[in-house]
This record gives sequence, C-alpha cells and structure tokens, in this order.
Amino acid sequence: LAMVGCDDTISAGFLPSAKSCPWAETSPQACQACGSCKAGGWAATNADYYCASCWDVWHSSPPVPAATNDQSFRREPLHPDVRAKRSRKELCKLMGAGCDCCSYPAEFAFRAWDWDGATWGSLLKESTLRELRGLSYSDAHCHLDVILQNNKHGGIGWDSKQKICKYWLEGDCPYADCCEYAHGKEDMEPRDPLTRGDVEPFLKQYAQRRSDDGPILQCIITNCCEMAAIEDTKFIMEVALSMSIDTVFVSFGCHPHDYRDFTEKMEAEFLSATDACGRQVVAWGECGLDYYKNYDASQRPSERQRMIDVFARQARIAVDRKLPLIIHSRE
Repeated sequence: LAMVGCDDTISAGFLPSAKSCPWAETSPQACQACGSCKAGGWAATNADYYCASCWDVWHSSPPVPAATNDQSFRREPLHPDVRAKRSRKELCKLMGAGCDCCSYPAEFAFRAWDWDGATWGSLLKESTLRELRGLSYSDAHCHLDVILQNNKHGGIGWDSKQKICKYWLEGDCPYADCCEYAHGKEDMEPRDPLTRGDVEPFLKQYAQRRSDDGPILQCIITNCCEMAAIEDTKFIMEVALSMSIDTVFVSFGCHPHDYRDFTEKMEAEFLSATDACGRQVVAWGECGLDYYKNYDASQRPSERQRMIDVFARQARIAVDRKLPLIIHSRE
C-alpha cells in the first residue's frame, strides 16, 4: 500500500491523487470501511480511501498465510514502484513501524524529510547537547555496512535484487514482477563493495571520541547479519584498525529474518570472520526470533521450530566463544 503524499517531489502515478489527501484543499474521500470523511487517512493501491481508525484496525490484523488459497482478506501488495522509486517506499517503511505498509502520517513524513540532503538533520538542539556534555554513550546495535552503502549510493535502495524473495521460495509472491527481491539466482545482482574512500571519511567524522560540544562516544558495535555483508564488515574493521580508531567493534550472526539462509557454510563463514577480526569481536548477533515480520512462516510448526533451532544453535556458539548475545526479539 502506498502512502498518500502531496509533495512536489513525488512522481505522478506513484501515489494516489490529491483528492485522497487529508490535508489537500478538497475534502478526503469517504472511507471505504466506515463511510466517514474524517481527516487523516491513507489510500490503498486500488485508490480506495480509508480513515486512520479503520486503517489501524486493518494494519493490526496479520495477513493471510501465503499457503492458503483465501484471497478475500489478503493484503494488497505495495504500489508498483520497483527500482526507480524503491527508495521512497523503503523510506516509508523506515519512518513507519518497520512493516511493509505505511503506518506513519504521510503529511509529517514527506514534509519532515529533507529530500535534498536525504537526512533528518540534527535531532538534538544545541542546548540539549550542552546538557549531555561530558557524558558517555555507546551504540550496541547498528549496521555500519548499510550506513556506508547508503552514503555511497546517495540513499537507500542500493540492495535491490541482492537477496532471494522468501515468498517466491514458497511459490506465492504477492508482488510478482514488482518484487524488489530476486526470484531466482539468475535475477540476483551483485553487491557493490565498499572502498577505503567510502569508509575512512565516515570513521574520521563519526567514530572519533569527541567531547567538544556534546556526549563522548565510547563504542560502536556494528552487527554483520548476512553473508553478503561479511567482506564489507571485515573491510570496515581493517580500516578502523589502520586508523587506530578504538571505538568500533563488531559482531557476527544470522538475523532472524534470514533464518532460512543459516547453513553450515554460513556458520563457518561467520566463525572465520570472527577469527579474522580477533579482539574487535565483542558479541554474537544480532540473532533471535521475529514472529511479526515472519508471521506467515511462524504459523507453520515446522518453520517456527526451524527459527528456534537457528537461534538455539547461535546461542550455543556464543557460549562456546564466551561472547554475549545481541538479541532481536519481536512478538
């Protein structure tokens, strides 16, 4: 489903017309569920308008498992934006609750985002920074490889077609040709590796201990959660070491969204990378269980058990290596 937007930067056809927009001069359409014309709502890809209350009810209900043939309650796929407009849809996901639909008020989302700079800008006022001066902080969960790839490519969307679609593997992808994941190995695209020019300026600016105008950075732990990110992550750690930066550390582990990919080969690759990074490795993960984004699969006993087994195996690795776990847990 596409978020309604009136911003001039939105391409025609990507989002519904202005008459569906709750902050447009014209009144919103009547809600297809309750018939009201309340301000604040969204339009589905078929142009049906829903008020915020009905949308929340729809949004809180899980989609029908892909294995069923019941199409009457299946959620509609997102608006076909594929490659060229993928970044805005991904942005919409980031600004929402992390799901595949837009659950954040569109007016705030598209007006608050700085399209030219592709950043939220500074979220802390100078007065707040002054109050935090001298205090220390650590980021125990980030993905520096993703941040640096975003920076390298001028925004999100660079990883399209780099992973196999989980719905396609099950034989029922609702996005069909509009899917941003690969439908088979022949549909996959290679990852563009990071270079020193991508990494060094970033580390100089953001990974140094600073105390001039705000809190002091103690450490960053970048989590490498997929095999495709191993080389980028190892390279980041090599550059940090060569620059004598002592704030950047790393962990390796299979993210619960990728539990299907956890094999003996993946485990061996993560263990090899752990050995290669030596004392820079301070944890295992992130790993865990996610029954929200993997709702369909979690309803099948065999798949749920597979998720648990992958998590349990990684917990044992952490114990064997005497490493703490970085755990991802959602519903």
